[in-house]
Amino acid sequence: MNVAAFIERNFTEADRRFFAARGIDLREVNRQIELLTKEPKRTHAVRACTPGDGVMIIEGSERERFIDRGREEVTKGRLTDFIPASGAATRMFAALQEGRNKGDDWLRQVPNSAENDKTSKAVLDIFNSLKKFAFYQELREAVLAQSNQEVDLDKCDGAALLRDGHGSLVISAMVDENGLGLAAKPKALIPFHRYDEKTRTALAEHLRTAIEVGAGSDGVCRVHFTCSPEHMQGFQTEAQLVADQLEREHGVRIVTSFSIQDPRTDTVCVNGQGELARDQNGNPILRQAGHGALLVNLQKLADDGADVVYINNIDNVHPDSNKGEFVSSKLMLLGVMAEVQEIAHTALKALQSPMTDGGIGELYTELKRQIGLSIPGDVWKSSNAVKKARLLKAALDRPVRVVGVVRNTGEPGGGPMWVKGADERITLQIVENHQLDPQNAEQQMIFKGGTHFNPVMIMCGLRGTDGEAYELSRFVDQEAVLVSEKNVAGNTVRILELPGLWNGSMAEWLTVFVEVDGATFAPVKSVVDLARPAHQC
Repeated sequence: MNVAAFIERNFTEADRRFFAARGIDLREVNRQIELLTKEPKRTHAVRACTPGDGVMIIEGSERERFIDRGREEVTKGRLTDFIPASGAATRMFAALQEGRNKGDDWLRQVPNSAENDKTSKAVLDIFNSLKKFAFYQELREAVLAQSNQEVDLDKCDGAALLRDGHGSLVISAMVDENGLGLAAKPKALIPFHRYDEKTRTALAEHLRTAIEVGAGSDGVCRVHFTCSPEHMQGFQTEAQLVADQLEREHGVRIVTSFSIQDPRTDTVCVNGQGELARDQNGNPILRQAGHGALLVNLQKLADDGADVVYINNIDNVHPDSNKGEFVSSKLMLLGVMAEVQEIAHTALKALQSPMTDGGIGELYTELKRQIGLSIPGDVWKSSNAVKKARLLKAALDRPVRVVGVVRNTGEPGGGPMWVKGADERITLQIVENHQLDPQNAEQQMIFKGGTHFNPVMIMCGLRGTDGEAYELSRFVDQEAVLVSEKNVAGNTVRILELPGLWNGSMAEWLTVFVEVDGATFAPVKSVVDLARPAHQC
């Protein structure tokens, strides 16, 4: 493609100024348009990872050894938590909002229709769980205030509240600004757990978990949150309050940092003719590009000194009563990561000196056994000692990720797979269903047969043998994007999400999967999830 001619032909002077003001290169815009107007690249799954075939099962004394190694790495001050927390809590309350939109008469019928209607069941489950929510006492007060003291939640069950016509009142008290305003808050600032008369937000639980895992020898724990610009002040205020309290209680200092998704990672949309979709003012429409955009934030963290980064979702937190297994699993993953990284770095240093063909063969055999290193057989066999050394260096000199995976219980999302790349290498990848060909029955069967699920518990080693941070963009599968259709400004357009942070953005990382206990996974996708035993104190 003649890029200069393409830019000249397709972008007006106003377009150039628009993208320049946002720091977006026109070559990148061209690339995105091309991705949006062609068939998406499909991942080729060879087979699902299973115990002993891609998923490590670590038990007994070996588990304790890795936990001890993890504690050593914490003491060295290597660990920083990275918590993507930009999302609003809107989806947690989606069923309530939908039910309210259907009207008071519909809400009155919910107890009778819940058996046959998905939305009715979701609403009834939430109403039946009100007393289990951490924010119940505050909700009760809000309902009393809005009803002029006429409706007391203590005296009503969920079904009765709905039948008696109080459904909209309770929903308003929970989600609207004149009540608790929970739907407009970020998930990080929602009260998840109650301890006697005090509640803790998801953000607060992450900071307390960091304390449980331990501090470096300097007495410092480091936690980084991504957030949206409009909530930055709220994040900083909450984090400071919690950090001050924890320092008084434990004598440990928590250093929190925050970042927003870089606007330069926003992506364009195209209309049905494959042209840039535009708003009513004629400007190109831009959208946030999904969690893959946070690779920029991760890179900045590494450039600022972070060594090992642990990625965990904002809603996967645990009350004190359930933190034990989560903390020990986190330490185990850190211990495994440190050992895998040590093996890779030791091998890279050995390869700096000439080795015989036999010596290189033995090294490769050992690396396959220890960390699952893979080089296509025909390439390996046809190479001499010098080329084999180069192949091993290229395969080893990359960031390391150790991914905790849980047994698959039907949760939506990706799982560990053996994947064949364009270069015929078979590598370990986290694969989402949308990455596979929906028309290929064999590929769909492989996905459905997966035994494990990715709960996003990822330990990342970001530095090479020289101690320098890797340039993470070098290890991205740039075509592993998600293309979908959305209604934007009244028109159906195709939108683009960048390669997912733990999918395509880490496609070329050195990867190991380790089974962790299912008790470590307690996501909160709907508010009713907060009523589960895993979130009761």
